Amino acid sequence: GDALHMEGFVRSKMGDYDRALMLLWDALRIRKIASEPLKISATLRLLADLHFSKEENMHAALFYEECARHLKEHDMKDPHLPLVLIDLARTKDRLGDYGESMNFFEEALSIYEHSLDYDDDRIASLQYEMGVLAFQMGDRDRGEECFRQFIKIRKSKGSNMDEGVANALFVLGSLHWATKKKDLAHESWVEALEIFEGLGRTAEDP
Repeated sequence: GDALHMEGFVRSKMGDYDRALMLLWDALRIRKIASEPLKISATLRLLADLHFSKEENMHAALFYEECARHLKEHDMKDPHLPLVLIDLARTKDRLGDYGESMNFFEEALSIYEHSLDYDDDRIASLQYEMGVLAFQMGDRDRGEECFRQFIKIRKSKGSNMDEGVANALFVLGSLHWATKKKDLAHESWVEALEIFEGLGRTAEDP
């Protein structure tokens, strides 16, 4: 099982997807017979990743879901669980299942909030991604809340020149402008511009 898993991993990185799938299916079968929970979840995730890279999103979602279920059944504290949930959320986003995507992001965020420091970069990055999805769903309030949490965490790190913060401020400025909150829009855009200029951006930069 181990050798098949490793060869499947190598083949997938080489782009030999058909051979990789055959190897990984055999590895999964052997690992299930041997009842090796952590190894089963690792192969399930690799199968999901392979399908995701091929944009076979329905198959990817099925494997991510099985992997997440397997991890929950055997170890809710497994550090791979939130990562699998995030990958599953991204796959659901690709499929246009935005509500399900947000649910899986929220589940991953809940795990992070109970296991990481409040200002961990992984929480910030997840808040940003959830904000993008919320705006995509038309939930402006949720999108703004997520972006503000992202900005708060990144600013707490002490860096005044953070391109991610500038991008979030620019989006918030556009949101405020669209909702007739011109003062807030101006405030967000000015701060974003100061960061961009501090990073060496010029007027010609898009």
